[in-house]
Amino acid sequence: MSVRLRLMKCLIKTLKVYLWTVQPSRKEPLQLISSLVVSIIWLAITYIELACSIEVCLMIRPPKAMFQDTITLKHLESNKSDPYGESETVTQTEIKNVRFSLRTVYSGTNNDRQVVANATIVVMSTYSKPFYEFTEANVGDKVSFNGHDYTITTINRDIEPFSNEVYQYRLWVI
Repeated sequence: MSVRLRLMKCLIKTLKVYLWTVQPSRKEPLQLISSLVVSIIWLAITYIELACSIEVCLMIRPPKAMFQDTITLKHLESNKSDPYGESETVTQTEIKNVRFSLRTVYSGTNNDRQVVANATIVVMSTYSKPFYEFTEANVGDKVSFNGHDYTITTINRDIEPFSNEVYQYRLWVI
């Protein structure tokens, strides 16, 4: 049974108990309305507390159909034992179900604007396979998409609000 269904059943039971205990014939209409409003507010607060305690308050995810692109990450690793840095290997990782958007991102104002990124890549934790853990070491790595190579300039990491799990990575490439 899903968490939302359990929450709705809990709310319905609470509302039924409240309505069963209230005896409308013994109260004035204004008292009945005011007590009903107070109980609805109480139910809303209880619902929010219950939802957050069960960690239902996760960030809303866009539909998976938006993540149809596939990129190839080319990570350059140098051999630390080589004092001259001549032995380097390139590790290629194909990441499926990402969102690649060609759009120019600027920094600065008026005449002092500079291009920061030519495209944005969104890598979602639940959709992208394999989910790659990007670090600062990945800045400068190459990304291939549709036969073009791009360089990662910025890595933004978004985390879930009530946990320390990564929600998504947003990569700026140029």
